[in-house]
Amino acid sequence: MCLPRVVPYEHLMPDFIDPGFDQIESDRDRAQAWVQAVSTIVRPTLTAEEAVTRRVRFHSWQLGGLILNEIDAPPQVVERTPFQIASQGVDHVMLSLITAGKVSLIASDTEQPVPVGSLILFDLSQQSQARSLGVSGLNVIIPRRYLDARLGEPADLHHSIISPCSQPLVRLLGDLIRNTHSCIEQLDGKQKKLLADGIVSSLNAVIPPVENSSQAAPAPREIKVRQFIEANLSRNDLSVDALCAEFGLSRTPVYEIFEAEGGVMTYIRNRRLSWAMRMLSGLEGNSQKRISEVAYACGYDTLKAFSKAFKARYGVIPREVDASYVAERVRGPGQALQSWIKAL
Repeated sequence: MCLPRVVPYEHLMPDFIDPGFDQIESDRDRAQAWVQAVSTIVRPTLTAEEAVTRRVRFHSWQLGGLILNEIDAPPQVVERTPFQIASQGVDHVMLSLITAGKVSLIASDTEQPVPVGSLILFDLSQQSQARSLGVSGLNVIIPRRYLDARLGEPADLHHSIISPCSQPLVRLLGDLIRNTHSCIEQLDGKQKKLLADGIVSSLNAVIPPVENSSQAAPAPREIKVRQFIEANLSRNDLSVDALCAEFGLSRTPVYEIFEAEGGVMTYIRNRRLSWAMRMLSGLEGNSQKRISEVAYACGYDTLKAFSKAFKARYGVIPREVDASYVAERVRGPGQALQSWIKAL
């Protein structure tokens, strides 16, 4: 299977991800690569494996604090699962612009067709399901903190279909997303930031205020627990007891949250080592850091303990890691995109 093409950015931070489906010879390998890439956001179930042709696309760009994603998908059913919601712990919404094809949202055993040209708003902390017979579109992933407070709880807006026939502002927002995508390769950092601000401002102008958000489904407790862990990886006292104290939980529900991932401390160790890998390779911040800095930043008391855990996880010792190692052996397209999403 071909490695993804990742175009380098400043300090080797990529700003473009191309899974390279057109370079994969085997139909089976191409279908597997598609599932792996798309599973960063939703779990796909292909309805016809032979339909994963070389023309499928799942390209992503960093866009001034947002992520722009282009998709040309085969026939499939996609689902945002409870496990993805809990394990990723992201707090974002996704705005989807349908540019061609047929897609419908599935809810309560009913399907609602989405007209071409429409926008769909997804709260990524909520479950969702959709069916497509082959669809093209553009997705924008936006941290929910960018949404105007007057819009209420994003869960109220989940699965909202915004038709371009409803008001001119919807067509303006759709055109802005299309035109940004058409010229994104020529934009510099400042231009990307300005256009990202324009997309967010237009979205805030398009969505009507929510008068009553009492029906909003709260974000799962698992998300809050994982977000706390992510923000406190440097604490060497990060433990089951610390989580219980922070969230007022007994040990049993904390154990249950991480049961599928080998336990609480296994999850914390793997998150620390993943962060360490990003820092050592120069993908976290503007430069590579010394091994001692990384070890202590990740909550390790000694370099020996850090090196032993790192080698057990990645098969190399920390000083053998550099940007080329990560680009060639560690960061697939799904891993890279997931890292972007978590960093928003």
